[in-house]
Amino acid sequence: MVLLTVVLMIALLGVLVMQFNYLSGLDVLMATGARDSTEAFFLAQAGLNRAIRLLQDDKLADTEQSAAVDADGGRRQQVSSEEEETGYDGLDEDWAQPQSFTKLGRGEFIFQITDEDRKFNINLILEDAVDEVSAARTLAGGGDGEGEVEERTADGERRSQEIIDKDREARDELRRAEDTLEEKEKKEEEEIEIDQDSDEFLQLKVLLEKIRDAADEADGIDPFARRLFDTPAGTLDEIVDWFEDKPAPGPDDFERSGPIATIGELALLEGVTRDMLVGFPRREEIEVKPEEGELELIDPWAPQPFLGLRGYLTVYGDGKVNINTAPREVLEVMLQDNNDDQSNLADDIIAARDELPFERTSDVNDDEYLRDQILSKFLEKFKVNSEYFTILSEGRVGNETEEGGFEGTTARIRAVVQRQENRIVICYWRVEE
Repeated sequence: MVLLTVVLMIALLGVLVMQFNYLSGLDVLMATGARDSTEAFFLAQAGLNRAIRLLQDDKLADTEQSAAVDADGGRRQQVSSEEEETGYDGLDEDWAQPQSFTKLGRGEFIFQITDEDRKFNINLILEDAVDEVSAARTLAGGGDGEGEVEERTADGERRSQEIIDKDREARDELRRAEDTLEEKEKKEEEEIEIDQDSDEFLQLKVLLEKIRDAADEADGIDPFARRLFDTPAGTLDEIVDWFEDKPAPGPDDFERSGPIATIGELALLEGVTRDMLVGFPRREEIEVKPEEGELELIDPWAPQPFLGLRGYLTVYGDGKVNINTAPREVLEVMLQDNNDDQSNLADDIIAARDELPFERTSDVNDDEYLRDQILSKFLEKFKVNSEYFTILSEGRVGNETEEGGFEGTTARIRAVVQRQENRIVICYWRVEE
C-alpha cells in the first residue's frame, strides 16, 4: 500500500509539473508576443515620424527655392507665382522614392509615402463640397485658410499661439453646434441632388470603367475582377445613393447626406467587397529599395497588383490633380473631352514628366505637341504640388528566414497627413492588421 501510494503521488506530481511547465511556457510566449507587438508598434510610429520629417524637409527645400538672391545687392526677390512659392512635388523627389529598412533597437521599420492629390476626389460630384471640406480640414488643423499661424493684437503686440488656439477651438465648437442644429432642422426639407450630366459625374463613371479594365489586366485575378466590375454603373448608382441618403453615425436616427469623410465608407455600400476597395493582394506591399549591387529581376509572369478603388479615389484635396504624380487612368479622365479617348495624351504627359517634372502647370506649353493637344481649360484641373499624403509605415521585430522571408511580429500604421505652411496635421490614423 505504501509503494502504491508513493507511485500515485509521483504520477500526480509529474502531471502537475508538466502542466506548470506548459503554463509557464505559455506565459513566456504571451509576454514575448506582447513585448514584440509593443515594440513593433513604436517602430511603426518611428517610421511615421521619419516620413513626416521627410515631408517637412521637402517643404523647407521648396520654400528656400522660392526666393532668389540678387547678385548685386544681395536682396531676396520673392517670386510672384503661387506654384513657384510652393514648389513642385514629383515622383523624382526623396519622399516618393522606395525606402530601405532602418534598424532601430531589436527591430527595424520601413515606410512609404503616396500623395493623395494624385487621385480623383470622389466628392467632386457634389457642388462646392470639395472647397467646404478642404477649408474645414485646414481650420481644424490649426490653419486659417491663408497659411497664417500667428496673429497680432490691435496695439501691435503678438499674442501667444496657445491663446489663439483656444480662441479658435471655442469658435469652432460653437460653429459646429450651430451647424448641427441647423442641419437637424433643415434635413427633412433639403435633399442633395447630384447633377448626373456634370463633367465630374461623367469623369467618375469613366474612371470606374477604367478601374475595371485595370483589374482585368492584372494577371491571376480575372475571375473576381470581372465579377466585381462587370457593372460599374451599378456601383456608381450605389455611390450616388450613399451621397444622397446615408445614415448618420451615433444614436441619432436622422439621415445625414453630403460628402463622405473617408474612402473607407465605400465598404458600406451594397456589392462593394473588400477586394474591390483595397485591391489585390489585400496586404499592400511596401516598395523596397534594392540593396547596392543587387540585381532587380522582373518576372513577366508574376501576378500584377490591382490597386482597387482606394488607389484611384480620394476624399482629400481641392479637386485638382497633381500632374506630376497622377496615374495614367486619372490623367485620362481629367483630360476627357466630348468622350474622346485621351490615353495617348496621358502617355505623352507621363513621358514628358519622367524626363523633366513640371515645375508649374504652364510648363506644359513648353512642349510643342502638348501645347497643341491640351486646351487651356484642362490646365485649371491640374496642379504641380500636393497637400495631402498617405503614409504607410511598418515596424517589425524578428528574424530573416533562409528563404528570404520574415518570421516575427509586425505592426502597420496608415495615416493621411495634410502639409500646411508651417506644420503637418494628421487627418486620418489607423493601425492595420
